[in-house]
Formats: sequence, structure tokens, C-alpha cells
Amino acid sequence: MATETPYQKVNVVDASGNVITSFGGGSGGGGDASATNQQSQIALETAIRDRLPNALVGGRLPVDGSGVTQPISASNLPLPSGAATDVVLQQVRDAIKAQIDIASTIWTDNSGAFYVRRDLINEGTGTITVNFTDPSGSAATPGSGLRPLATTDKDIITDFYDVLTSGTGYSIGDLLARVAILDANSGSPSATFIWLNLSAGTILSSAPSSANIERANENVGARQVGAWNVTVLNSSIEIANDIGNPIPVGGNVASGATDSGNPLKVGGVYRATAPTLTDGQRGDLQLSSRSHVIVDTIDYVSTPIDISVLDAGSTSNTGQDSQILIRGNPTANSFASFFVSGNSSFALVIENQPVGTPFVGSLQIERSVNGTVWTAVGAFVAGSNYNRSIITAEAVLHGNGSSCQYMRLRTIAWTSGTARVTLVAGQGTGTITVGNGLRLFDQVSNSFASIKLGSTLALFSDTAIVVTERPSTIAGTFGSVTLTSANTEYSFALSSVKKYSFKILSGGSIRFSNIAGKVAAPTLPYYPLDFNNEEFQDFNTSNFTGTLYFASSVAGTIVIIQYWV
Repeated sequence: MATETPYQKVNVVDASGNVITSFGGGSGGGGDASATNQQSQIALETAIRDRLPNALVGGRLPVDGSGVTQPISASNLPLPSGAATDVVLQQVRDAIKAQIDIASTIWTDNSGAFYVRRDLINEGTGTITVNFTDPSGSAATPGSGLRPLATTDKDIITDFYDVLTSGTGYSIGDLLARVAILDANSGSPSATFIWLNLSAGTILSSAPSSANIERANENVGARQVGAWNVTVLNSSIEIANDIGNPIPVGGNVASGATDSGNPLKVGGVYRATAPTLTDGQRGDLQLSSRSHVIVDTIDYVSTPIDISVLDAGSTSNTGQDSQILIRGNPTANSFASFFVSGNSSFALVIENQPVGTPFVGSLQIERSVNGTVWTAVGAFVAGSNYNRSIITAEAVLHGNGSSCQYMRLRTIAWTSGTARVTLVAGQGTGTITVGNGLRLFDQVSNSFASIKLGSTLALFSDTAIVVTERPSTIAGTFGSVTLTSANTEYSFALSSVKKYSFKILSGGSIRFSNIAGKVAAPTLPYYPLDFNNEEFQDFNTSNFTGTLYFASSVAGTIVIIQYWV
């Protein structure tokens, strides 16, 4: 059986565009092939034919009634005025490709003016063109020194270093910081380095030597055993290494309180033979065999100080027992002051400066407890028997510096020249001296006795023990005075004697003086001498010429005199 091929439905319309649903009008109806229907079909097709153009154009039906615009093409299609054509679009595309702005940056030159630099690329040719404009967009020509405008952004890098050897601006143990300031935005990237002493709070004038410093914590592994751990134990802090040995850094009890436990070892070491170190070497804390810390004192040697003017700034007043107290601010270059606290003795060297040009003036040696109130003090002239507080020439002296903090020399007279003063303070640079009379105490009688110079009279009031230097030979000249009447003055003349002595041969106590009219009726100054004592005077290299006056309350007292010329 044959299969009917389906076709797309086609509607037939009349001249008004209405769909024709029926053709003819005969009785055939129903779409059958009756004569009536066939006539209707013929009539329809004839009507369609009559409506078509009579002639074809190029074998095609005209559609616009012109008879010439057939067929329709893009080239003949009319466009509105100003409409874009394909040529115009291609021109626009080429112009865009030739003007792509790939970068815009801000630049400046030595005049300080600002410019906008635009980098343009032609995508067609690959050519890059650089143009400059001012900030308003107008074309501009930069001057010399053209460069990118740097931003204020900078990178800062800080490294820390421990000081191993002292140098300019830093000492052993200080912590230094190297601050690097990097500027990568300028025409040529740059770096600025600054060295800081964090321990002292100062900026170093120059970079330290690499041999003097070490990066902080750089060799931590060489300074510890294992890894350190910080923990809290019983409300105190302790540091322990990874093998479990704790090292406490804080006590477990308050100050003044007691506790028990093992002592903290602080690194001391006992050596039967003390080590010998060289400059720059580290050493141990040395202990004695009984675990006492060994302390070795070192003499202090001052920097030489020149004195070349008269002091006009100091003032003085009289204190207890006629002591002269000195205060005020001495004139610059009129004194040399030294801090000697903790040292028991001192030595002074006074030299002309320059050598051969004498210092003409007087320097007084002074000491102070507080650096404000000063008093004169004596010092021994080395190699002689002299003790002086006023120096008028070159000298080397030593004295007692205990119980004071400061020593100084100050001009009390000056005519010309310069004196250069150097001081050494230590534990034993000079002879031990006794500042006051040495007193003996008798616990049975509860009385005192003083040891005084042999030339000092023994007074009943101080029960003095007079230490008298006896001559190496008793040879000399003898004389005597008989005090015939009581309370009457008698005399004995001496001429150019080096020393003399006298005592009572018989009778009672006497009164003596070297001034007439003082002993008959006792009038100061005079000195008493009892029967058991002896008066002795030694003038060393000097001579004495004068008269001695005697009196006694006991008539007939005899005084025997011995003298050396």
C-alpha cells in the first residue's frame, strides 16, 4: 500500500489577505474531485495568475513595483545619512589599535615641575610612543634631570648586635642596633644605615668594626646546654635546661627572711695556682680555699693636672679649736682635685711644667669628706723627715688619705709658672701616720695617757707619757741653776745650741719659760715640770740662741742643764 507523503500546509489568501477556505461554490463540496470543485480550483489559480506581473526581471518576480530593483542586495540598499559603513568601522578600529595607553606615570625634573608620562603602543606595528603633558593635559617638554617622582614609602630593616670589644661610642656588653632604611622608589634605589647604641641611648658617629661585635643570639647554641625553658615554680621564676637542671633567677622568700636549701653557685672557682691572663681575655671569679672571694685592689693613678693661676674663688672661716675651714668654688686652673674614696694613703708628684721653668707660688694640700668643706692636711716629703701642707717647689710626697673622699692641691700664692700634679691613691703607697696623739687606756685606774713628741711638755692634766729621743752620746756641756728663793725668777742663757735638756736635781717642782716675767708669779705662757720628768729639745739642723727662765715654790731647788753645740 502506498504511503502518502505529508506536505507543509499552505494557506491561499485573496487580494485583501484573507484566507480562502472554499473555492467554487458547487455542490460538490467536501474537497472531492468533482467537476464543480475542479472548476473552482481553476478559477482560483487564474485569479492568482492575473495578479502576478506580466514580465519577470532577471528571471525573478519584481517585489517593489519598480521593475528594476530586483534582486535586493546590500550594495543597493539605501542607508540613512551619516550611517556607519564597513569602511568607517575599519578606520575606527585601526585608530583605536594605534593609540592604546599602556602606562601613565608622574615624573619631575631639576626645576621641580611635574609631568605626566604616557606610554602609547600601536598594536598594529608594535611601536611604543612616549608623550609628556603637564598636570592640566597640555603637551610639555621636561628639562634636565628627568626622573620618576619618588614616593615617601621606605622599608626599614633592624638588626641587633652584642659588643665584644669596646670601641668609639660603645663598650663591652652594650647592645647595638643597625637600622637600614631602603628607598626603592627613587630613580636609583638607595640604602641608608644608622647605628644605635641602645644601652647608652646614643647614635654612633661611625659603623663599629665587625671584629668588635656579634649578631645578638647568633651563637646561642655555644652558650648553653640544650634548650632553655622558663617556668613558674612555687610563685618564683626559674630557668631550666632540657636535661632538668633548674637555675633559679628569683628567690623563694622575701628579703630578710630565712630558708634552707642548696646554695646558688655563681661561677667562682678555686685555683691553687692563680691564672695569668693577657689583654682582652675573660677570666673566672677567683675563690680562696675556704670559698672566700679574692679581691685585689688596684692603685688609682690620676691624669696629670696643670695649675697655673691664683685661686680667688675660695673663702675660709675658723671652726673648732681654731681649725681653718675652706669653702667655695676655686678659680679654674688654680687647683687639682682627686676622688680617693676607699683608699687609705696617697702619693703626690709635683713637677714644673715645662721642666726647667720653675713654678713660683705656694700650693696647699687639702682634704674633704663631702667635697664641699676642705681643711689643710700634711704629707711627708719622701726621703726626708719633713711633713708639710704647703709646697713651694717640685716634690714627691706621701700621706694618709683615710676617712676622706677627696684630696686636692690649691694655690694660696702664685707669681708665675705652671705646676703639674699627679696623684696615686691606694692601700699602701705611703707611710702609716697617726693623725692625733696616741693614747693609752688603763682599765684598772680608768685613766688615759698620751704618747707625744719628745719636745712636748708632759702636763699633769693629760697624764702624758713623753717619748724622748735620747742622743747617741751623752757627751755635751753641763750647767746648773740654783733657785735660791722661792717664787723668784732665775735664768740660764744658751747660744747656738743644737739641743738641750734639763731636769730637777734636788728640791721641788719648777716652772719654766723662754719669756721673761712669766714664772715667778705664774703667768702664761709657762710650763710646769715635776721632779721625775725631764725636758728635751732637739733642733735638728737648726741652732737655738735664747734664755731659759726658771722658778720654784721650794727655795733652794737646783736645775741641772745639758746642751750640745
